[in-house]
Amino acid sequence: KYYRTPPNLYMTFQPEHMEQFSPMEALRKGTLWKDLYDFYENPYRGGDAHGKKG
Repeated sequence: KYYRTPPNLYMTFQPEHMEQFSPMEALRKGTLWKDLYDFYENPYRGGDAHGKKG
């Protein structure tokens, strides 16, 4: 089995002045704050996070 835990599990509070994505990039990534972004790489599919091989 493979488990990946998101970084927000380890943050007990939201610090002030966290670096932010632009609004459009935040919509694509699913979070406004860069410290809370963590892409999911499927270990069974191969390739990168978007399924592209090579």
